[in-house]
Amino acid sequence: MEQIIKKMNKGITYLLICTMVIPFMISNSTKAAESDVKVIGDYDFILDNIYPVDFDTKGVVYGYYKGKVVLMNGATGKLIKTTEFTDINEIKPNKYNDNVDAIVTMQKDNMVYFGLMDKEGNTLIQPNKYTQIFYDDRNFSAVDAKGNTYYISRTGKVLYTFKKDDIEKGYIIEEYEKFFLVYKPNYAKGQNRFTNPVSVSVKGVFDYEGNPVRHIQNAYKTATNQYWLLYNKQIKEMKSRVKNEVRKEVIAKYRDKIDIATYLTPIGNCYVIDADGYINNPDGTAKYSINRSYLFDINGKVIDKADHSVIVSSSDYVVLQNGELKNDNFIAKNATLYNTKSYQKYNNKDLKEAGPNMRKFKDCIYGEYFLSGYDEEDIVVTGIYDTKGNLVKRYQGLYFDYYTLLSDVNEQKSKELKEAGKPYYCLETQSFRIGDGQIALKSLDQNNSRITFFDDSLNEILKIDLDKDTEAIHFYEYKILTNNAGIYVRYLLDGIYTETVYNRLGKVIYTYRDTNSDKNVYNQSNGATNYIGCIKYTNIINIGSVVFTSAENTGEGEVTLTWKPVKGAEGYDLRAESIGPDCDTADEYTKGNSIVFTGLKKGKTYKFYARVRSFDKSSRYGKPITVKVDK
Repeated sequence: MEQIIKKMNKGITYLLICTMVIPFMISNSTKAAESDVKVIGDYDFILDNIYPVDFDTKGVVYGYYKGKVVLMNGATGKLIKTTEFTDINEIKPNKYNDNVDAIVTMQKDNMVYFGLMDKEGNTLIQPNKYTQIFYDDRNFSAVDAKGNTYYISRTGKVLYTFKKDDIEKGYIIEEYEKFFLVYKPNYAKGQNRFTNPVSVSVKGVFDYEGNPVRHIQNAYKTATNQYWLLYNKQIKEMKSRVKNEVRKEVIAKYRDKIDIATYLTPIGNCYVIDADGYINNPDGTAKYSINRSYLFDINGKVIDKADHSVIVSSSDYVVLQNGELKNDNFIAKNATLYNTKSYQKYNNKDLKEAGPNMRKFKDCIYGEYFLSGYDEEDIVVTGIYDTKGNLVKRYQGLYFDYYTLLSDVNEQKSKELKEAGKPYYCLETQSFRIGDGQIALKSLDQNNSRITFFDDSLNEILKIDLDKDTEAIHFYEYKILTNNAGIYVRYLLDGIYTETVYNRLGKVIYTYRDTNSDKNVYNQSNGATNYIGCIKYTNIINIGSVVFTSAENTGEGEVTLTWKPVKGAEGYDLRAESIGPDCDTADEYTKGNSIVFTGLKKGKTYKFYARVRSFDKSSRYGKPITVKVDK
């Protein structure tokens, strides 16, 4: 969503402020337990190859043995099950539940058939019908040998059958919590998915048994799952109303010349529509501009309107602010906080200072708060607010004091953490949380350091001392073992990958060091005992990763990407994701080593990802490259 408010030039600082609250998320305190940790073995696995995954499999290793797909116990090195399948296409955890299902294949009569197996190796879908199966968030899409496309459950039940030309016409499935929608966005000629469709064609709404849904209960309705169903009439009417009303407010000499753009965001049971219009000088600077924000309920009734809106991240809240523009900066004079689920509102001038990066967080003791950073005469100011929008405290300074914030919501935890040292900031997660909690580093002297491990509620798990300076340490994994028997940690320091299991007293149970990260520790629980095994990855299936060589905004709304060709690649999957609210995404495929994305929105910043396709296998998406669209 584009806002007229001036872009703050301290975005990274704000990001740090917002992500520092992760440790406050509610979790069960880890209870101390007298549990054993037993090392079963340090061995080279017996599998012919291993299939690597990037999520916690709870000690299960997927791989190949004597031409079959097998599952192995990572702690004991024993086979769990030998399946009928000959290859693994992809393994992915389900977004909505605990299912971890693998798309697998088998060759029959010179044809490759796809099937599905669960995390115990049991066959869910037999490999005798489908020539392709793809993951959706909840269920799966599948294609048979005749080219027919289906939407199926994990047990193979057909929930929807696409007609022959449905896919070519652009019909897709959108999954929601209680039902799914089959629809097609209709775009104007020359436009694509990065633009708003002219209209939407809806095939139907169905429950997850495949039955048509004639009536959606109000309790199940949200602004998000009603958006496409309301698009052709109510959504258009809301946008048109906003455009017409905002145009009437434009001064007479610009009223017929100005172009009013609208941006809609579903949140809770409401729709926020932001509108802006500009008249520019020849040099591109704004001669005249106007901004308005409207809040509609789920039925299209206006709840409120203001000069500016702030969507509160990780919540169902929105702040509407009234004020004025000064030197391209929006200065709010008053504000109203809305809960878009309950429609409860709180008029509170404190929130006039709320910035565009406002987010909600939960403290493990005191409850819910809002946190927001904003600019005040080139100084970063951070405010903590309660859920009625009342200011709890303001902090000033370019460098935010993490311990000060923590001490205001939990003084004792702040003291413990400060004594433990500097919180470790994880670049991968962009937060101070890594794995199962938080890590603090403290230098004892020139050659010795102390690492303290905490859980999510900042309860100390254990301390360990290293005879090294940990300034350059990079943590990859941190797990608290079942029954709180100890921890597993994997890190890189001085070019050496180290994986270590410690018991609750800080004693090293197992450790492994190498210049290559080709060995992984697996742990699993059996009652009060944790079993630890270690497997050396000697035959990882790896078809390479994509490394971008250039990414440029080469034309109006377009970005051209190039990358180094990968040996063995049959083609490449590309993905584009815009950063910020109103996220746009697109997926493309090419057999070459360059591609042009079109229809991108000016002023937005996009992340581009790529992965390799080789026959029926694919690599993981590699490190993204970021491009701002200025043209």
